[in-house]
Amino acid sequence: MTETPWPTAVVSAPPSPSPTPTVTPEEELLAQTPENARGEDFASATQFSRFFFAMYPDLFASDGDTQLFEYLTGENCGFCENAVASVAETRELDAYSVGGDVTFPDVLARGGLQDDGYWYVADRFQAAATETFGPDGELLDAALAYSGEVRFRLEYLDDHWRVDEIDLEFDDA
Repeated sequence: MTETPWPTAVVSAPPSPSPTPTVTPEEELLAQTPENARGEDFASATQFSRFFFAMYPDLFASDGDTQLFEYLTGENCGFCENAVASVAETRELDAYSVGGDVTFPDVLARGGLQDDGYWYVADRFQAAATETFGPDGELLDAALAYSGEVRFRLEYLDDHWRVDEIDLEFDDA
């Protein structure tokens, strides 16, 4: 006599989802840097410098955030340190600024990689007028438009740029 086997069900585990890559906070910040400012060459150094300097007025906006600015700042950047301190003072007053947009009138900047291992970028800039308001919307300060040259000393570390120092030379008014 042949036995009839009991029906059996094949049980298979559901497919496990593909692991989701974990994005670090640093990677999230760096993702805000423009693609054309990520390479280790002078064109990228120029684009990074322009991006970084153009962030400055936005730090003082009512919703300004210094996280990316601080992350891209090296230990030696006095300008950067002063900028972050000024933002903190502005926040303590419940104040904010509007305007100050930065543009770069020249197509090309000057500079390059030097023997000391730093990349240098010198670029002309123009900044629009800025107004600073208090918590009740009262005008606290107004600054006229200005222009000049910004000079960066940059390092390329861990696959991204860091600002080692910024020097400004303003045009005569």
